[in-house]
Amino acid sequence: NIHRPIEGKIKSATISKNPAGKYFVSILCEVPKRTKVMTRKSVGIDLGITDFITFSDGQKVMNHNFHRKNKQKLANAQKHFSRKQKGSKRREKQRIKVARIHEKITNSRKDFQHKLSTQLVNDYDLIAVEYLTVKNMMKNHNLAFSIVDAGWVEFIRQLEYKSDWYGKKIIKID
Repeated sequence: NIHRPIEGKIKSATISKNPAGKYFVSILCEVPKRTKVMTRKSVGIDLGITDFITFSDGQKVMNHNFHRKNKQKLANAQKHFSRKQKGSKRREKQRIKVARIHEKITNSRKDFQHKLSTQLVNDYDLIAVEYLTVKNMMKNHNLAFSIVDAGWVEFIRQLEYKSDWYGKKIIKID
């Protein structure tokens, strides 16, 4: 099942298997750099826990809390997994069920982040992002789960590489 047509010169292909037992082929292609149409707009972004993003104009994007929504389902699956006898086929089946729940959480979060970062890069030429030291914030155990669930670091990483691809600018502000 091809995700999208292959364009450019193929450099390499990598086959990988995830913990849920699914195989993927990742093809690296060399393509010329593309630029997006300049919009002459800029925006400031504030990252948060209750709202994932608050724009400088007051508009907000809600935080979907993908892990928190699946927390009980994951806990039940892990509880059933821990009760299975090591080396049994039922334990392996349950391990795959747990892995699929983790995969669903990860895929949902990545999909949300990719769509939002692409939309921002398309709409704005200059994006100012609040730079947070997540490592220090994780020391507050009351907020740690919510911070990890939000996935700010991955979102900023995606914004950076997409803005670099399309000739846009991103500024990190303390």
